Amino acid sequence: NPDILAKELPALRSKLYPQPDEAISPQDERLQLLKSWLEESPGASDLLDAWERTNQLSTIALLVTIMSSTLTLLSSHLPYHQYGLPIIKTLLSTHWTRQLGTYLGGSHNDLILATLKLFNAISAFGGGRERKAVFEAFPWDNKVLFIVSVLSRECN
Repeated sequence: NPDILAKELPALRSKLYPQPDEAISPQDERLQLLKSWLEESPGASDLLDAWERTNQLSTIALLVTIMSSTLTLLSSHLPYHQYGLPIIKTLLSTHWTRQLGTYLGGSHNDLILATLKLFNAISAFGGGRERKAVFEAFPWDNKVLFIVSVLSRECN
């Protein structure tokens, strides 16, 4: 339901968001929440289904941010990697990398930033096991490189 998504996703994003350089305890309640959720919805299939069904860019940006936070949290401790690996495998599939590439080539800044953060979370997962796959999947065209360079200058 799009109305429920619009209301609940910001709260979920806030709950799952890890602060930069935050030390995440193995007993962190967010990890316990993610474990419970991903045991019920392996590979975050319900989140991916919601992502596929919506065409509102602001909602997609929230979903991408939640996915990025999820992977960042799951990467923090080895026992939780098993819940993140199926998500990464799905996101690195041709369908999803193509979809993520279209976001980077768009004009919705929140979605562009969320997508870059997701690529970073995938790349950093488990100490960087997927860096080569992310490098190969990333859309290295001129438009995306220009956007990344502009964002890099703005962030400095």
